[in-house]
Formats: sequence, structure tokens, C-alpha cells
Amino acid sequence: DFTYPFVIELCPGQNHLIAKPPFYEEFKASGKFSLCGYRMFENAQVTSASASTSELLPFWQYRRLIASENFPASSFANDIAMINWESNDLRGQNIIDQPPQTVAKRLALGKALSLGFLYWLQTEAPRDDGGTGYPEFKLRADLTGSPDGLAKFPYIRESRRLKAQRTIVEKDIVVSNNANARAKSCHDSVGIGHYPVDIHGQQDIPGAGQSTRPFQIPASALVQNQIANFLPACKNIGTTHVSNGAFRLHPIEWAIGESAASLAVYSLKHKRAPWRLLRNRKILRQVQNNLVKEGAPLVWFDDLPPEDNAFAAGQYLAITGIMPPEKNSLAFRPTAWLSKREAAAALDRLLRLDKLGAGGKEKQEPKLTGSALAAPDTVQISPKSGADKESTSSPAADLASSGAMSRCINAGLLRADSAGNFQAEAPMSPLDLVFLNSHRLINIAATVPASDQVTRGEFALWLYQIAQSPRFFGRH
Repeated sequence: DFTYPFVIELCPGQNHLIAKPPFYEEFKASGKFSLCGYRMFENAQVTSASASTSELLPFWQYRRLIASENFPASSFANDIAMINWESNDLRGQNIIDQPPQTVAKRLALGKALSLGFLYWLQTEAPRDDGGTGYPEFKLRADLTGSPDGLAKFPYIRESRRLKAQRTIVEKDIVVSNNANARAKSCHDSVGIGHYPVDIHGQQDIPGAGQSTRPFQIPASALVQNQIANFLPACKNIGTTHVSNGAFRLHPIEWAIGESAASLAVYSLKHKRAPWRLLRNRKILRQVQNNLVKEGAPLVWFDDLPPEDNAFAAGQYLAITGIMPPEKNSLAFRPTAWLSKREAAAALDRLLRLDKLGAGGKEKQEPKLTGSALAAPDTVQISPKSGADKESTSSPAADLASSGAMSRCINAGLLRADSAGNFQAEAPMSPLDLVFLNSHRLINIAATVPASDQVTRGEFALWLYQIAQSPRFFGRH
């Protein structure tokens, strides 16, 4: 389907009635024109089949561009709104891959539908104060820059789509297939989005009308292996007919466009096709790092806005898996105190301690799963060897020896207290970070916060400095 939006001004007491457009009576007889239960300027109460009630905001506010009360009268005397509604949405008239004559005929029909809806609004739409029609709606052709007052080009909800390296499918994003707070994780994310599977006029097809989890835009859905100098920049990425219903929303298209531009810059800089860039983890991380530094989120957090000092740090550490997002929460918790357990987990991932052997060289070890990864709140360290060797006299210490805390203690990154105890839930302090700066596995003079205790945001800023250093960048 496609739509020709138009812009109207509310001019109280005036009459700006347009001539009746062609096919008006046919569209009206088919039931095409309606406010769908909304009132024009007032809230509407609706009752569902289950007898529950809900409130609908006014139709006029749906796509209002200018609320005149927010401006001096010399700037805007009246409200202005763009009309893009069910009633001027032409369906079943495909204009892609059609003969020119067919395209022209269907575009003309789409224009007639939009003008027909305006005529209906001016003459037959139910008024909040009784009666019908709002002849005070003035078509603002000067704002669209077109002779007929309609948009210069139609809004097409679904276009051609790229045959990409990765095709985003319904199961990647919908609630029914994703039990966690977010949709399926993408290590190559270059943006985020959240919108239901909304396919106009086709909500009865399998897969349509579903709710989604907050999802990511994978870079692999923007590239393919055949054409070296081509990138999609909006809703034409690698999706299906169903998943496209969620990715077609404007903010998501903007995120796709921003990420496509970043890939194009690096492709030109390195003189390599975009799909080849994604094979290089370091270049991918450079693209992602530049995006987060510009305020573009790659992981959905509901408490880490771009203006937060820890935004870029939190985003980068999350997408690289050094500080991965919590499975059942959308929060990053930048102002919460950081426990030593959390610090140990992040340090373990950054330094890949599970792969380090004697002398700090990497080794390959089988990964532990299940209960073997559990760790107690307090770990008892053998008094004879301090942090170098854990006591194996208790089951708790045995469990801890398989986890990140144990590896950090064994490596001398985190220290026990004078009694030989390691308080896992105790907050990290700036002195702990100063100590870590000088540790042989880090040895980087990263800036340390001046607070008494370290928050998650402050720790992320500190760790981000280290993760961006040449020794670590691109390893995760």
C-alpha cells in the first residue's frame, strides 16, 4: 500500500472547501473514510469486546506539526497537521515492477483518495460540537511545494528489500519467541528499534500484528556479497515481509541510514567492500565505536540516554560483551554502586582470564556451564597464600574457583581483606581502580573517578578507556 500525505491548517471561522475529487463517491461507498472511533479535538472513550475501556487521544493531535499555543501569534496563528491516516492509505495497488501506464494510473488513484479524504473531513466528518464537516481545514500546498497540495512522492510502506548476508526473520524479534527483555542479540549491531509487526491492511496474514521486543539492526542485514558499492539506507535492508512491518518505522530507518553512512565511510577509507569490512572484527568495532560516540545506541537501555557521560562507554562495553546487558532488564543502572562481583565479571571478560595460562599467555580451556559457574557472596582465601591460592576446604570455595571472581583473585586483580575474606557484594572503590591501573595485565593510566565508591557508570568510563587501548581494542 502507499499514501499521499497532505498538510492542513486549522483556520477557525473560515471556509476552505475544495472541489469534490474524482472517485469520491466510490471510496465513500466502500467505507474508506472514517476517524476510526477517534474524535477530532477531544479524547474518545472506547470499550473493547471484553468490556474494558480505553481512551483515544484526539485525531488532530496524531500528526500535528505545529501546536500554535506553543508559539507567539506572529509565528504561527493556527495549528498545522499532516494527514497520514487509514483513510488515505491506498491498498492493493502495487506500483513496484509495474508498467509505466499502470504506475501512473495507480498514483493518480492514490492522489484522488487523499483529496477525497480531505473533502470528507471538510464536509462529512462528525464534529465534536455536533453536525458534520470542518470546512475550516485549509490545504497548505505551499508547505508541500506541489500544485495539488499533496506530498511530492507517495509514502511507500514496503519497498524492495536487499538479499543480504543475514535476513532478519519474525522469530528474531517477536515477543512469542524471545522470553528475555530484548530480542535476539546481534554482535554486529549498528542501531536499535522497537515497533510491532504492523502491516497495513494485512493484519490477518500469519505473523502480522505481533508485539516485539526491543531489537537491534545487524550490520550483516545491510550488506551482501555480490555488489561492492551498494548499501541500503532505510527499510530496504534484509528483512522478510513480516519483519519489515517492524523495521519500516521512521526512527529505525534513520538509524539504518546513519549506520549505512558509517559503513560507507570506512569502506572508502579502507578501499574494501562493505561485506569484507564485517569480516574484520577490529574495523567492525571501529564503526560501532564511532556510532556510539556520536550518540547512536547499539543496545537498548532505558536509563542510559545519549547525554549521559557513560553512554558511549556503556554501549561499547555492552556490544562487545565486556559488560553485557542483563537478560531480564532493559536497565544499565549507571548510578548504582558497582559490586566486586560485577567488576570481576567485567575484568574476566576483558582480560579473557579463562584462557590465560602461566605467564599471562592464552590457553584453551573447556567452558564450564550450569551450577559450576555459581559463586558465593563471600570467598575464604587461604591465609598461607593470600590471594594467590584459594582454600579448597569448603564447597563454597570450590564453587568460586570456577568463576570470574576466583580467576581475578588468583591473578592478583582483586584482593581479599586482612582476614582473608573477599566480599563479593562490597562496592568497588577508586583505590581498587588505581591498583588495577598498575597491574601487569592492564598497566594503563586510566582516569579514576573521585567518588568514595564507584558506580556502574563510572566503572564503565574507566573500563572503556582500557578497552579502547591498542592492546585490547578489537579483541572482543
